Amino acid sequence: MHGRWRRTSVVVVASAIAAGAFTGPVSAATSASVTAASASCGKSVAFPGGDTWSFYPVRKLTFKGRTLWLRNVRLTDYSYAYIKSGYRAGDLVTVHRSKNGGKTWKNCGPFARDHSNQQPNYRVWMRACIGVRVSGALRSKCTSWYYDKG
Repeated sequence: MHGRWRRTSVVVVASAIAAGAFTGPVSAATSASVTAASASCGKSVAFPGGDTWSFYPVRKLTFKGRTLWLRNVRLTDYSYAYIKSGYRAGDLVTVHRSKNGGKTWKNCGPFARDHSNQQPNYRVWMRACIGVRVSGALRSKCTSWYYDKG
């Protein structure tokens, strides 16, 4: 749409995906068991931490010293996951996209960086998830679901 929106390819550590690295316990509604999925979904975020005039947080959570945001842009109707603070090498982010309030969802990720690709959010449910290593085991947590009415 704008010149600053450029598509880039994403490289994800294959061994992390093959090993099912983005897995964790399913307990509360904000926890998730995330299995290997496509990291070639959506489009790249040109300025993941910047451009605060159009991207704004709609969901936030703090987990193991990291602050995760689900950021939304109204102009283009896209959302993406972003580790606002505390990012460490090896952290993973993903976005879940659901058409039925979270009963089932499409997984976009994991991304071995501080942000995911953007996903269309118009009239769908979205949430951001983070995976971090704790004593060698990968633990994950997700924001609550967000619905963009348009």
